[in-house]
Amino acid sequence: MCPACGAIIVTEGGEYIMTKFQTKLTTAFATGAVLLNALAPLSFAQTTLTVSGNGTGSDNSANVSANNTTTLVQTNNTNINNDVNVSANTGDNHANGNTGGNVDVTTGHAVTDVSVSNMAGSNAASIANCNCNENADVTVSGNGSHSTSDVTLNHDNTTTLFQTNNTTVDNKVKVDATTGNNHTNNNTGGDVTVTTGRADTAIDLRTIANSNVASIGGGAGSAAGGTTTAHILGNGTDSDNSIDLSSTNDFLLTQTNNADVTNRVNVDANTGYNHANDNTGGNVDVTTGHAITDVMVDNMVGFNGADVDNCGCLSSLDAKISGNGSDSMNDLTWNGDNATTAFQTNNTTLDNNLKHLKADTGDNNANDNTGAVDFASDPSLTTGHAVTTVALSNAGGENTFGGDLSDMLHNVDFNFDMGGLMGFFMHVL
Repeated sequence: MCPACGAIIVTEGGEYIMTKFQTKLTTAFATGAVLLNALAPLSFAQTTLTVSGNGTGSDNSANVSANNTTTLVQTNNTNINNDVNVSANTGDNHANGNTGGNVDVTTGHAVTDVSVSNMAGSNAASIANCNCNENADVTVSGNGSHSTSDVTLNHDNTTTLFQTNNTTVDNKVKVDATTGNNHTNNNTGGDVTVTTGRADTAIDLRTIANSNVASIGGGAGSAAGGTTTAHILGNGTDSDNSIDLSSTNDFLLTQTNNADVTNRVNVDANTGYNHANDNTGGNVDVTTGHAITDVMVDNMVGFNGADVDNCGCLSSLDAKISGNGSDSMNDLTWNGDNATTAFQTNNTTLDNNLKHLKADTGDNNANDNTGAVDFASDPSLTTGHAVTTVALSNAGGENTFGGDLSDMLHNVDFNFDMGGLMGFFMHVL
């Protein structure tokens, strides 16, 4: 914060007193994950330049320069590699070659639940001051004949913001849930029962990466550039009076996202591959549970949002030359230069490999079985459902410039509260 980025110059009686204040503020941040930055605005400073009441033949000069420079650099470099291998197995049971009783194989459920969440590369910046919002009042008046009065006032503001995210995410998930592969073969003298539980796999894979959000100038309704008043009034004959005003505002915004996301998912849910063969003397019953795979892959990468308001240098100019003596030379010059440059870039590569998603309740065998002599019994084989559900969602590469950030973000959830963020900024500022 600059409480007094201005100067007061008063020249009277052939003397002048000049105070000059020049400030330069440079801020650079480079951290990972979520980076928040708040720069307090310059206070609404007042610059008053008065050259008045100086005598005949006096030579009066006032030169004031007020500079404000803000530089913000936010960079995230993230490399995430997740390799998940999960196996749940209640199957692969064997009950073979038994004589004289029932054979019962019952498995419990095999359940796997894998959740992988990646969040990387988020930059948020609020820079409240991006203009030359300073009031200036310049007056050259009442100086004597043949006097020379020269006033120069420069207001310069430069705001530079760089936001960059480089993110590489490699997710490799392999899940195997098995209640099948049970064997009850070559049993004699009783019923043979194979009952498997469910094989459930659930994978929730989320990658949220690379968001740049910038609020420059305090948003809509904030203060614009200041008011400048320049007057050359009532100076004597043959006086030479000059006011030279310059206001320069340069704004550069660069938002860049580079994201490379690879998801490789391999899922096998199995309640099948059960064998009940060559059994003698009883009923044969093979019943499998359900084999269910549920895979959700959600990728959100590459969002740039910038709200730039009121970055001009001047909201109003009041310039007047009047009532000066004969043969006087009066010159009033104002130069206003405002440049806004914005670059928003998203480079996104998404590679989703979901080829091997298998839910299997089949490949069960009940062959060459012989029932009891006194009654006819047929082998029974009942399978559960084999269900595979895949939800794949990709969202990437959005650039938004201008407008209200809250409107920009209503459909984009990067898992931080923008309203709370802006409230934090307003509290700090």
